[in-house]
Amino acid sequence: MIAVILLILRTIGIVLLWILAIAVILLLLVLLVPVPYKASGFYNETYQIKAIVSWLLHLVHFRVDFDKAGLTYKLRIAGIPLLTEKGRSRKQSRKHKQHRHTTETDSREESAAEDSQPEFMESDEEPDSGWQEYFETAENPEGTGTAEIPDKKKRNVTGGLKDFFRRVSAFLKSFPDRMRRFRKSLEHAGAKIRHLWNEKEKWEAFFASETFHRAFESAKKYGLILLKRIRPRKIEVTVHYGFEDPSATGKAFGVFSVIRTYLPGTYNVTPDFNEKCLEGDFLLSGRIILIQMIPPLWHLYRDKNIRRCYHKLRK
Repeated sequence: MIAVILLILRTIGIVLLWILAIAVILLLLVLLVPVPYKASGFYNETYQIKAIVSWLLHLVHFRVDFDKAGLTYKLRIAGIPLLTEKGRSRKQSRKHKQHRHTTETDSREESAAEDSQPEFMESDEEPDSGWQEYFETAENPEGTGTAEIPDKKKRNVTGGLKDFFRRVSAFLKSFPDRMRRFRKSLEHAGAKIRHLWNEKEKWEAFFASETFHRAFESAKKYGLILLKRIRPRKIEVTVHYGFEDPSATGKAFGVFSVIRTYLPGTYNVTPDFNEKCLEGDFLLSGRIILIQMIPPLWHLYRDKNIRRCYHKLRK
């Protein structure tokens, strides 16, 4: 009996050790394996931007495309698509296709029913002729030289007038409620503005306090470290531009020449002083290692001044 219990405990221990080893391996993979990203795009009468983020030899692959057709993105894990067709899952895509098929079938049936109607039901294609006949009949009550208004057009005119007066009546009935809601929204906005104005001195004192300045310096320090560790390692930008005013083109080129000395990467900017134009493309790529993000995030989380400012802003 004791031997059986020991065997069971040994088996459970081995299984737990395997689970722990797998968890440690997965954690190390997540922390140590870099997450590369790449983005590129162009603009020349049309535009297109695409970005790709992958992990562990494209075991996890996420792609985003943006152009005139809209925004689409796809997520694949081990080659299996999980999000496709503008962010819908595979199950949602099937439901969307079924709904679209049903809608198209209903529309075809309605169009076929309209085509099967007799010719006298198609008199609504020229609504102006009914009004013309109505005024002609009103001017000639004896009916000389004119035809009487068909009964269907009389019913259409009467129904349209009834619908118009019904909508006007509903609007007039709901007008007092609309005005009350509008007045309440104005009072609420005024109360917020008065509250902010009354607390202006308190916020001025908060932003001038030593706690806020220390929190700002700490956030600036570790925030720059985070940006440095996730910034793109490769940047290539090509721009060909021109304004209607040549002097504006020259000023823009001078400003960009000063700015790009502080920016990493390769920039090829060509001003055009003869015509107005704008075209170009860009490419940037980099990688993120999660274990490098932990120290600055931990310092930001443990900073007492930042936590005090956070709780102050939440009040």
